[in-house]
Amino acid sequence: MGVLDSGYLFYRVAATGRVHTNPEHRSLAGLRKDAARALTVAVPFPVQCVFAVVYRTCGAALNRIREIISRALTVAVLFPEQCVFAVVYRTRGAVLNRIQRIFSHSLAVVARVGGRASASGSQATVTPLEAPIMRTMLRRSFLPLVAAPAFAAARPKLSISTFEADITPPLNTPLCIGLVIPGERVDDPLLARGVVIRQAGQDPIVLCALDWLGVGNQSHDTWRQTLARAARTKPERVTVHTVHQHDAPGSDSSAQALLRPKGLTNVLQNDDFAATALARVAGAVKAAKPVAVTHVSAGSATVRDIASNRRILNPDGTFRFQRLTSCRNSPLCDSPVGTIDPDLKSISFWNNDRRVATLSYYATHPMSHYGKGAISADFVGMARRAQTDTFQVYFTGAAGNVGAGKFNTGAPENRPRLAERLAEAMKQAKANEKRIDLETIRWTVVPTALPHRQGKNYTEEAIERVLDDTKQEPKFRANNARYLAWLARCKQGHKIDITALHLGPVHLVHMPGELFVEYQIAAFKERPNETVAMAAYGDYGPMYIGTAKAYEEGGYETSQVSRVGPDVEEVLRAAIRKALAG
Repeated sequence: MGVLDSGYLFYRVAATGRVHTNPEHRSLAGLRKDAARALTVAVPFPVQCVFAVVYRTCGAALNRIREIISRALTVAVLFPEQCVFAVVYRTRGAVLNRIQRIFSHSLAVVARVGGRASASGSQATVTPLEAPIMRTMLRRSFLPLVAAPAFAAARPKLSISTFEADITPPLNTPLCIGLVIPGERVDDPLLARGVVIRQAGQDPIVLCALDWLGVGNQSHDTWRQTLARAARTKPERVTVHTVHQHDAPGSDSSAQALLRPKGLTNVLQNDDFAATALARVAGAVKAAKPVAVTHVSAGSATVRDIASNRRILNPDGTFRFQRLTSCRNSPLCDSPVGTIDPDLKSISFWNNDRRVATLSYYATHPMSHYGKGAISADFVGMARRAQTDTFQVYFTGAAGNVGAGKFNTGAPENRPRLAERLAEAMKQAKANEKRIDLETIRWTVVPTALPHRQGKNYTEEAIERVLDDTKQEPKFRANNARYLAWLARCKQGHKIDITALHLGPVHLVHMPGELFVEYQIAAFKERPNETVAMAAYGDYGPMYIGTAKAYEEGGYETSQVSRVGPDVEEVLRAAIRKALAG
């Protein structure tokens, strides 16, 4: 009570740097009341010396607060007698240099105001003995240097938060963007899963995978913007990918705006559910709790008997046969596997000996059978659920021309078989991971304008003709609304962000559309001695993205379902090189 009897002056240095006096702190009861209300810790010292550290923990444990306070005591005892010092630190999103600025500003306040305060709260001057000590501490930034390790221990240099939300649609919701019958039952739930990666001094990074078919055009922008607000970061540091199951919904608000005046409101998507799902995921991102990352690890494993190239060619290189996700009733179903990426990549984040989260990347269309009205995350969802040793996130790679057709007839009993093979690859890839110690991470962004498809079938007039034709099936009109929305964005000069996360020798590349696997293989060659993983199915606006050669060969993937032209290969390969070089 000695300090309080002599007059206790409490300074509050908030995030704005303003300093306030609070008369309520002139009584012990007031101090206790404020402490209970704002997680304030104020420590009176002998000989009328007061050092108060206020730290709003945003979920940190009480023992962490005590640890910080005990470290701060070593600073406080060096203060001259009758000196009053109090710091309030609000942690949300602040970085260490901000802490230092707050401490330095607080010292300046103490130096000006002095250490004495009367019971009425009047200010006193600094004594001749105290002044040189204060000047020395300010000049050498003594307090920030001592206090920094305590706060560094509380907020690690690198942390990760995991989030999950149920995005299973209600029954009668359009599936596969209206290309199959609406959902009649739920076989298993659809999830949004992802991570928020934070490094001191940088804006957070959000990586999100949805058990949906696709999110395109303005919808993709809206998802990134909304999740960025939830994570308190910038949209260019947010990736949103779909796993691309077909018994799942999609979202394209640009196309929906074109369909609504024509009375086609429940063909492409369920607007209310689309908004609800986004809100759920944003809420999960906002509520995600950070865990310190001590190191990462990366590995890979060969996936057995799942992937095969969908495009069977003639000896002269022209297109011959489409071996889709499932294949039967043709001897060509058993053709050689063809060009694929055979390996699943695995990247894990660790807190000491605990695996906190694992990201898996693999290129194949993730469907065993679909189109019967049964909402499902299919065999990739089953494989993901089998990983009980970690928080598993799965990203589908560049699989525009890769499926399970050689190993899948579409029979329901094939789904658990494919799931078991993928689950085993996930497990083995984690077992093969090698530890990587890193101090910093990097994020590169390459805004890229994709060239629109040229030709008489791809003009605005041709697209609008189908969109306005009431004799056409609603699903075809809905498709053309998507085509028109993409064309409008291309005319506006819209650019898609090609991004990469660099974790030391590990590089995670994020791409749009139904990308051919050749792009993924090309990315690997850019960093031949390091780990490169690719997630495709970002912005779904361009749909299929083939190679220049594939447009010459023909086939389904390079027909009207591709809304970019052959020159897209040169554009995207340059963007990949630039992203990986960053």
